[in-house]
Amino acid sequence: MLWFLAALILGLSFYRLYMYVRKVKNYYKVAATIVGNDIKTVEDPLMGPKYFYAPIVEFTDKSGELKQMICGEDNPGRPIYKDGAKLTLLVHPDDASRFLVHDFVNGYLIPVIWIIIGVSIVLIPYIFPETFK
Repeated sequence: MLWFLAALILGLSFYRLYMYVRKVKNYYKVAATIVGNDIKTVEDPLMGPKYFYAPIVEFTDKSGELKQMICGEDNPGRPIYKDGAKLTLLVHPDDASRFLVHDFVNGYLIPVIWIIIGVSIVLIPYIFPETFK
């Protein structure tokens, strides 16, 4: 059972890391600035209105055209980024409306941590054999 769990964790982690590296290679990086927030209101009958904040980013695409778009990730309760914050975006070469925030933690660090966890699931029974009798 441990081998199956380790193989599942390792497989998914390597796949996630591979897909992110491939996306970074295929997309191009641009510097972007947060120019505001798009606020959506959702009425909740029990709790009252809830507010969702999506950042509005401004960047120059590879053709030199200035773009101002709403980022797809939103946050309930308060804005994710402050106005004027700088971000690095990964933009699709064919369609500038397809972009995502270049995030080192979610793209590289978390899959590497899960790879370490998957390897440790396999190694811990060999390191501490008296625990797994």
